[in-house]
Amino acid sequence: MVQFFTKGTRVGIGLALLTIEKAAIVVKKINGKARVKKEEAKKTVGELIQKAESATKDIRILMDSVKQSAMSKLDIPSRTEIKNLENRIRELETKDNQEASRL
Repeated sequence: MVQFFTKGTRVGIGLALLTIEKAAIVVKKINGKARVKKEEAKKTVGELIQKAESATKDIRILMDSVKQSAMSKLDIPSRTEIKNLENRIRELETKDNQEASRL
């Protein structure tokens, strides 16, 4: 289940990166046809890259939210919760061993 969400996140990020590449191609075509100044072309590419990066960030946030929601609904403990339980078990085992050695 987690792999499904991880793959979904990667697909979203891949699409955003693909968008950046496509934007650069479009700007090059526009630059060639309309004789746009290099500075304007660079500015346009920069703006498109910023939008793509923002979209990528939004996709990551959304996918993390969906993943957390699914894990919560499926009642799957997080790594932090498992680590906390492991630590608690170690503490109880240590305490039990100490009490057993006193006897």
